[in-house]
Amino acid sequence: MGQVWRHAHARGELRLTHAALAVLTTLQRTYARHWCARILCLIVSPVIVYMTCFRIHFLILSNSGPGDAQMSSLFQAHLRGNDFAKSPLGACCPTPAAVLR
Repeated sequence: MGQVWRHAHARGELRLTHAALAVLTTLQRTYARHWCARILCLIVSPVIVYMTCFRIHFLILSNSGPGDAQMSSLFQAHLRGNDFAKSPLGACCPTPAAVLR
């Protein structure tokens, strides 16, 4: 490519030959493929792995367990298998009517 361009430039011609145009098109395709592969491997794949790990994490850790005592009661209320559904809500959160009595 460089040699073809130098000869055309030395003669004062600014047009590209058919072979030089084919080389440019091939280089552009290679460059585009390079960037597509880079985006896929360095951005898309890690994001998919990261999101999959979080999905597995929330599927496994959505049940109540021994470490719940360190979490807030609001967080514990959303876990499966907790005792908050059995206990009355008024015991932990009094209503305004109960405070006035």
